[in-house]
Amino acid sequence: MKLTQLALAMSATVAFGAAQAAVVPVGVQNNLSFADVTGVMGWTLTYQNSYGSTDSLANVFAGIGAGDMVMIGSRIHGTDVIEVAAAATLADIQTYTGQDQTHAANGSEWYYNGWSMGFAGLGLTIYQTSADVTSSSYTGSYPDDGLSRLSWHTDQSGPQNVPTMVIGGWRSGTNVWLNDSTDYDRVVFMAPVPEPETYGMMIAGLGILAFLARRRQAA
Repeated sequence: MKLTQLALAMSATVAFGAAQAAVVPVGVQNNLSFADVTGVMGWTLTYQNSYGSTDSLANVFAGIGAGDMVMIGSRIHGTDVIEVAAAATLADIQTYTGQDQTHAANGSEWYYNGWSMGFAGLGLTIYQTSADVTSSSYTGSYPDDGLSRLSWHTDQSGPQNVPTMVIGGWRSGTNVWLNDSTDYDRVVFMAPVPEPETYGMMIAGLGILAFLARRRQAA
């Protein structure tokens, strides 16, 4: 095999390896298929429990590192429908924010304090009392941006604190007052870590391409 053909073959292998990684959506997503998320998109379900349940956040994000890409969302219980979801690194999801403050990451606005945690569409504001009640029946309206919101109650220790628990939920898009609901599940997915051999193939492919570039410059 000629060197240029080998380089093309290695590049194709790198591209194939990359295709095995999870497809990471940017911004808030609505009405995703659970089967597509775990199949076509390549994510792994790491946690699922009813909106009406209480869990430690250590359990919710068990086995996930700060730099890992995570998707959280709400699944309509017993169906294939993930009603609303968004993805970011765990470090971004767990960045502390003060009351009514958000932190932008991967096309969404994230918040995380001792009242509630969740996200809204990029550029939108939130109003915590204690969950994000913006664009809900609580404020008397359902504008479109309500579809891009997810809010889970946390410790109820106050927005000045970093949360340690998730206590039920409150909203999934424009569906609200879900505090004790068994009709919705909290779901957490993690993107797979590339296999070691994928890194090796990438390094080898980049080395060959660098060699070809140097040879062209010398010619």
